[in-house]
Amino acid sequence: MKWKWFAEIVFLAIAIALAVAVMRPIHDYFGHNFDYYVSNYIFIVLFLTYSRYLFLLKYTPFSHNLWIKLIMLFASIPLLLWLVDDTYDFRRILDETGLEPLINSTNLDTKLNIAKYTKYEYLFFSTGAIITLIMLPFRMMVSIWRVKNNKNGV
Repeated sequence: MKWKWFAEIVFLAIAIALAVAVMRPIHDYFGHNFDYYVSNYIFIVLFLTYSRYLFLLKYTPFSHNLWIKLIMLFASIPLLLWLVDDTYDFRRILDETGLEPLINSTNLDTKLNIAKYTKYEYLFFSTGAIITLIMLPFRMMVSIWRVKNNKNGV
């Protein structure tokens, strides 16, 4: 069991490190002008972590813990609503002003490339996180049922 908690911490550290690596160009070119840093980090970490929970739940330290599964099941609903709202807000900013005026660069090609990178990165991870948040409660219900009825299943 000790190794499962160690692996969970390592996987969480890898997810955070990947989020920092993906967000590095955005930090470099936007500075403090980008209002979606927090939600973008949450999207990336949730997408990577919850995708792992969807497919590798039996290798987690809480695979047989009913209360953690119930918390994850019910916490997904308000989290999903918040992330969908933030994605719509980002789409509204894209439609109204675009990202180019926020970028701290004088080169037009750099502005267009960074704006395109930011748009696609944000929409990819937000869509992925929303899809995994929709699927996770069903996975948790199946896992709870399997643990209750089949003592070896997850």
